[in-house]
Amino acid sequence: MDYRVNALVTEHLGFPATVVIDDVINAVNEIMYKCVAAMDTFLSERTDKFGAGDKKIISEEIQIGTAKLETLLESNVDKNFDKFELYALRNIFTIPQTLVEQGYVRLKHHSDVAVVSDDSEAAAADERIQNLIKKINQELTVRKIIRVQVVKAKKIIALLRKFQACISALEAGPNNDLLSPEAKTALKSISPVDQTFHFLITQVDDLIRQAHHLHDLFSGDIQSTEFPLSSRDRYIQMKSSKLLERVGLPSSPGDTARAKIDNAISSTDLDIVNAIRESIEK
Repeated sequence: MDYRVNALVTEHLGFPATVVIDDVINAVNEIMYKCVAAMDTFLSERTDKFGAGDKKIISEEIQIGTAKLETLLESNVDKNFDKFELYALRNIFTIPQTLVEQGYVRLKHHSDVAVVSDDSEAAAADERIQNLIKKINQELTVRKIIRVQVVKAKKIIALLRKFQACISALEAGPNNDLLSPEAKTALKSISPVDQTFHFLITQVDDLIRQAHHLHDLFSGDIQSTEFPLSSRDRYIQMKSSKLLERVGLPSSPGDTARAKIDNAISSTDLDIVNAIRESIEK
């Protein structure tokens, strides 16, 4: 039965059609059980009045026989009432589906209701349903993310509490009874703690700046990068230039005269180089 036909029949009658069918089945079953009980009573009374032999055995046979009769009747009643239920729902408590779909059969309070089948409205309803499904999926995703963040937040809170306990122990100083002797000795070595922390933070910031600077240098063209000379390099370069000027040699590394001198090295040149080396070492 179509759900619209079933709803219309139920609304018209004021109760589901299956209620009537169940009442009929229950009434017939009740009559059947009364018949079986009456049969059992009749046989028992007849045995008491006319029976001969062992009454106990006869009573057991009567109980077994009536039980088998009850089972047989129940089986036949159920089989036939299944057919009755299908027949009643299809042919008695029903309305032709075409009449309901086309709006020919209406209840009194449905007489002014206009039944319009509009594909555009159906498409709009489908679109709204899809949007709601997307929103629900988004909310479920956000819920999962929030759960993960809650777990992370709990871990961070636990770590912060441990850190707070460590800070409290450091603030107590070497007089803290909870610290081991090694911890007390280490705490004395870094006292005062606040100044030591400030120094360490400053050094770490300086290292971070230097690391960023090196990263910026090496991220470009390493061949064209000019590294600044240290104070020792500048001092050695200055001394070398003065000594070269004193002996009459050019101080520029790109001068062509240097190539000529390199090709003709004499003992005088070796003495000059040794003098330069000794001056630099001093």
